Amino acid sequence: MTHAILWVALAGCGDKAPTKTAAAAEAKPKPVSHVPDDANSKAFAEKLSAMDIQDFKPSASSEGGEIRYTHLKFRDEGVWAATGYVEAQDEKMDCSETGTWTMEPATSQSTATMTWKTSTTDCIGREAGNEQRVLVTLKDDNKIDADYR
Repeated sequence: MTHAILWVALAGCGDKAPTKTAAAAEAKPKPVSHVPDDANSKAFAEKLSAMDIQDFKPSASSEGGEIRYTHLKFRDEGVWAATGYVEAQDEKMDCSETGTWTMEPATSQSTATMTWKTSTTDCIGREAGNEQRVLVTLKDDNKIDADYR
């Protein structure tokens, strides 16, 4: 009899399927901590992360020449990645960069001040750890205007 009770008790301790409540909690999107919790900021971040930005000049120049991103993508997890090139004299040298981004509360659904930090780079004249504060305006043609602060 004690074996039967033990067997029934152990059978009830096995893996259980998640409850509907647990599954619903897991499916709910997690809040993004680098985006302020207001409507303009959420709309800005959503629009930014949906864009595939092309032909963007991230700063005036690098020490090795002029840098241009052929593709720049911001992800809603607070990271960005870019591929492009540095052009010096008659030569173009392909390179890539990755980093993180945060933003202050957006002034509209298309304008916000952001901070971009470079985590990795193989672009000549650029260094990981650089941080830029930028007023970003999203355009309708997959382009952004950037006013460096």
